[in-house]
Amino acid sequence: MRYLSKSRCWLPVIMFLAACSQLPEHAGAPPPAKQISKATLLDKIRGGWAGQTIGVTFGWPTEFRYTGTFIQDYEPIRW
Repeated sequence: MRYLSKSRCWLPVIMFLAACSQLPEHAGAPPPAKQISKATLLDKIRGGWAGQTIGVTFGWPTEFRYTGTFIQDYEPIRW
C-alpha cells in the first residue's frame, strides 16, 4: 500500500514535466507589430459600431423575454 501512495505523489510532477516539454520554443516572444492606416482603423471602428447598433435594433423584440433559454424554432420572431 505504501508503494501506491509514493507513486501517486510523482504523478503530478511527471504530468507537469510532460506538459512543459510540449510548449513551443518561442512562447514568450510577442508577435510582430502590424500597422494599418488611419482610414482602415476608422473603417473598422465604424463597422463595429454599426454592427452593435444593428444587433441592438433587431434584438429588441426578444430582449429579456427568453432569459436562460434558447428561442425555439417553431416560435416566429417579429422583425
